[in-house]
Amino acid sequence: MRTDITCALNGPGLADLDSRIYVEDISEDVNIDQETIQRAPYGLFPLNNPGRGSIKIKVKFMIKERNRTERMTVIQKVRGWATHGWFTMNTRPGQQLYVFCTKPPAFETFDLTARMEIEFTAYGEAFWQDITPVQVKVTSAVSSATVSITPNGTQECFLEAEIAPSSGTLTSVTITVGTQTLALSGLSVTKTTPLKIYYDELHLLHIVSGSTSLLNKRSAASSDDILLVPNQSNSVGLTFSRACTYTIKARGLWK
Repeated sequence: MRTDITCALNGPGLADLDSRIYVEDISEDVNIDQETIQRAPYGLFPLNNPGRGSIKIKVKFMIKERNRTERMTVIQKVRGWATHGWFTMNTRPGQQLYVFCTKPPAFETFDLTARMEIEFTAYGEAFWQDITPVQVKVTSAVSSATVSITPNGTQECFLEAEIAPSSGTLTSVTITVGTQTLALSGLSVTKTTPLKIYYDELHLLHIVSGSTSLLNKRSAASSDDILLVPNQSNSVGLTFSRACTYTIKARGLWK
């Protein structure tokens, strides 16, 4: 089994499926979305700022087995593995990318030396993210505080948080970073059902207490997201309606 190029999906590695699988190469292609119109009498005029639309990952591999029936057995294992989930590879240690299989491997009965290929595509924000977030945990209950957090990465990333009152019911929370603010009111958060602000695998925001969504508790003036600058200290201001313990987190995003 080749060990200098490895990849995994939701934990299991491709080459771990069968000793006859040989990973040859893994390529990464970033698609940039750019809208333009014709600019008379020459050239094009950009209508938007170029942004990442998706990332395509292509995994090239071979099956070192000459028996055609056995080769089909191996390819079925690969097709069962190649679905959707968190993709990792050893050349990006500590990072993960949420992908969907957009082209399963083809199978050729007579070409026993064929190089096969799986294509995965990442949508959403289309950035690799840290598996383990940077976090600041405060266990002494306070009603207001200012803390600093320094995320990793090469791209602005999202602030996440978990907040719990030391006693009673938390009814409002305000989080501020620079000119960005997230203000929540009309809450009913207790110590046993803490407030959680986090992003899912597609980088969609969730604000919950237990199983109850609190997205509708945001003020109209709240920012859509609170973004943090990578590799520098970001000052985070927090105000609570009563004394709370809290953890703020940031998963670095990488180009």
